[in-house]
Amino acid sequence: MELTARQRYKFLMFAVLAFRVLAGGLFIFSGFVKAIDLWGFVYKIEEYFALINFVAPRSVSLALSLIVAGFEFVGGVLLLSGSYRRWSVILMTALMAGFDILTLYLWIADPIPDCGCFGDAWVLSNGATFFKNVILTAMLVFLLFYNKKVRYALFKPAVQWIATVASVFYIVSVAMVCYNVQPQIDFRPYPVGRQLVAQSDDIENVKYIYTDGKTQKTFSADNLPDEGWEFVSVVESDNSSQKHNDIFSVYDGDEDVSDIVFDNSPRHFLIVIPELNRADISFSYFLNNLYRLCKKNNIKFTALIATDEAGLNRWRDLSLASYDCYTAEDTSLKELSRGNMSLVYLENGIIKWKSTVSSVYDTDIEKLEKKHGTDFTMKMIPTPISIKRMTFWYIIVLAILTMSKAIITLIYRLKEKRIKTKNN
Repeated sequence: MELTARQRYKFLMFAVLAFRVLAGGLFIFSGFVKAIDLWGFVYKIEEYFALINFVAPRSVSLALSLIVAGFEFVGGVLLLSGSYRRWSVILMTALMAGFDILTLYLWIADPIPDCGCFGDAWVLSNGATFFKNVILTAMLVFLLFYNKKVRYALFKPAVQWIATVASVFYIVSVAMVCYNVQPQIDFRPYPVGRQLVAQSDDIENVKYIYTDGKTQKTFSADNLPDEGWEFVSVVESDNSSQKHNDIFSVYDGDEDVSDIVFDNSPRHFLIVIPELNRADISFSYFLNNLYRLCKKNNIKFTALIATDEAGLNRWRDLSLASYDCYTAEDTSLKELSRGNMSLVYLENGIIKWKSTVSSVYDTDIEKLEKKHGTDFTMKMIPTPISIKRMTFWYIIVLAILTMSKAIITLIYRLKEKRIKTKNN
């Protein structure tokens, strides 16, 4: 049965609207998760640079990361809303053409494990990423031919530029807040609230194996055997072992001191430096002052640095550090917290907060100690603008723009009504 012209148009409109939502939604999600963890995308960009043996200043990686994240997010908003129906599709198709070539190379050569398209929020294999991009490109090619034929859009042409500016301002603000403090939505292994330290000293998780020379038997800590049994080994429960294996290793020279560093101290500050060559020595006075206050209040204070023994000695010499310094693998430190230098605060092994040192550098901790006593540790937390609040007002702006024609019409009619009432 042949479709009528009206039926064909309805089918076309449905396909166009569906592809706008699917393609636009993917770009919005991809740009947003990159923006909330801009540090992670900076690291990924530098991985790509390393493939071609190109060493760029961190500012270049940061600028490129922000441009890509912003371009994807704003382009996704324009696609989904039906704004700038011709140019939005052309630009996003051109972007995908470059991504298709890149992800095809990644799929064939497999030089890095994942492309970083969705950050840590959704990790895809290189093969899955390539086929996802092929499908997304196919939707965009369809829109290249038919997007303009469907005139429906959320925003009227007169206000589309306002929606674009609002989207740019929103995504840049989100990226800068999270870059300068910490990602407010954390998809990494060590979010705030996680039990970082293994609870291996919990007697309910520990079992003791003894032998009487013939057989072996397992005993709990409160039911150990009498004489005649010989100790064999200690066994932890699956949950305890899993927690312990989740903790990355920390070294003092060649010795693994993870159990010493992560020892369930009631309160514990970690200085995290994943790239020693980028550490700002000007923060050392603040850190030394914080260490003195911590020592006075029986708060453990440890530096974890991705370097070798020579690097540790150089840091101690330059920063005049008298606190404990240990080495750890750089990837693990980057997963723990973001920034060239950051602070992680633990209570009983639980991550209470983390922040870049630069965002708390101006904090008058001595004044906080006088005012709050030993609770000064929780008063140091920076209070940046909440992403939830920014998102709320961004949605309000878009909603107003969506209803702008109806609002303007209503205002005009009310004005006409007042004039008629006045004349009568």
